[in-house]
Amino acid sequence: MTTAEKLREEGWQKGLQKGRQEAGYSMLQKLVHNAKKQGFSEDIIATIVNLDIPSVKKILNNEKIEIPWHLLEPVDKDK
Repeated sequence: MTTAEKLREEGWQKGLQKGRQEAGYSMLQKLVHNAKKQGFSEDIIATIVNLDIPSVKKILNNEKIEIPWHLLEPVDKDK
């Protein structure tokens, strides 16, 4: 593999990672807001989405948070 090909692949992987993060945040944000509209408490929402309560509150206030990487990894059905 040439240097150019390596750089291209590296750029592709970084772009893919960023896209996953943005899509994951959008989905997480919708889930949190919908759960709140359905009457779920912030602590229950935090448990459901596997976040801490301050992060849930930030999402509800439309503040950006850093998504923990464990939420972006594929779910292992065997666990």
